[in-house]
Amino acid sequence: RAFIIESWSGGGSFTLDRISRGTVRSKLICISIFGTIQPAKIIPPIRKAKSETGNDGLLLRFQLTTYPDSVKWDYIDKAPNLTAQGRAFKLIRSLAEMDFRELDGVQSEADGIPYMRFSDEAGELFKAWITELETQKLRNSDDSATLIEHLGKYRSLMPTLALIFHLLEIADGKQSGNVSIQATLQAAQWCEYLETHARRIYGMADDQTARAAGNLVKKIKEGKLEDNFTAREVHRKGWELLTEIETVNGALTDLVEANWLR
Repeated sequence: RAFIIESWSGGGSFTLDRISRGTVRSKLICISIFGTIQPAKIIPPIRKAKSETGNDGLLLRFQLTTYPDSVKWDYIDKAPNLTAQGRAFKLIRSLAEMDFRELDGVQSEADGIPYMRFSDEAGELFKAWITELETQKLRNSDDSATLIEHLGKYRSLMPTLALIFHLLEIADGKQSGNVSIQATLQAAQWCEYLETHARRIYGMADDQTARAAGNLVKKIKEGKLEDNFTAREVHRKGWELLTEIETVNGALTDLVEANWLR
């Protein structure tokens, strides 16, 4: 966890001490993680992130997380778009082989990391965007502290995406120079899209706990639990929505607050 947290920004370092290999120091570490996870598995980390003592910032770093909609299923037997596939591979190869220091508009600081600036138009757009983020979403909001903290990382997410989109345009031979207004606008739209998914994902833990509490009430009414039962007993039953101990504890807490249990 510490390694992933430290490697999020691309500017951190990490030291590993092993008896056989000695001390290994890594500078400017940066990790990209890509994959999927079942909704039930992510509930406990979300609940931990929402607690005052359990939030170490790990979950907040997965900023591109989406929760796909359930859509009507149709059987499709269609050949892949080989033209688009070839173009994508070409762009990825170009980025992998690109010497960023040779690009127009690239500058370098003392730490050796090359960087680019916004164009004048893009800079004005970013200024308006971050002003709205700071004044409306981070300071005058009724959202949970965890969601506000998550959205606070959009301060870097938006320009990061803008740079990525701009570099893709350069690799495709369509742009050069400072980060374009088109890439910046696209990044702002992506942040708006990702915010809707973040709200759904963080809200999912509350929904899951409420439904788990309702299921536990049903079991209590049916007499399937004796007085003085423990959370461990509930967990061992393996009832629907009550298979994770963290969800069981959350459901029990909700029922205590509702005066169903003591």
